[in-house]
Amino acid sequence: MGLPEASIMNDLRRWRPHGIIATIPNHKLEKRFQSLKVPLVNCSSNCSSAKLHRVITDNQAVGKMAATYLTAKGYKHLAYCGESHMGASRDRQNAFIKHAPATVHLHEDHCVQEQVGEVGWRVSDQDDRLRQWLIQLP
Repeated sequence: MGLPEASIMNDLRRWRPHGIIATIPNHKLEKRFQSLKVPLVNCSSNCSSAKLHRVITDNQAVGKMAATYLTAKGYKHLAYCGESHMGASRDRQNAFIKHAPATVHLHEDHCVQEQVGEVGWRVSDQDDRLRQWLIQLP
C-alpha cells in the first residue's frame, strides 16, 4: 500500500468519517491519517504506536491451531512454508513446530519481497525452489 495521494486525503476530509480502521505499517502513514483528526485503529503488527489502538492477529494461536487441526485429521507428515524474516510468519512457524507431534519439514523464504515505493511490496517469483521443495516432501 502506498501513501494516500493528496486527492484521496482530500476525499476523506470531505467525507468526514467517524473513524478509520486501516493497515498502517509506518509512522509516516500514521501521521497522514492522524491529520484527519478522527479515531484510528491500526491492523498492522509492523508499526506499534502508543497513540493508536491496534487489533492484530495472534500468530502463535494460528500456528498452534494449524498443527492441532492437521494432526486431528490424521496427517503424519507436516510441512510449513513461511518467511523467517517476517515476524508473523516466524511466530506461526514456531508455534506450529511446538504443537506438531512429529518432525515438521520447513521451507523458509520461498519468496523474496522487494519494496516498491515507501510502503508497497512486490513479490519476486521463486516458484522453482518452492516446487522442488514440494516434490521432495514425503
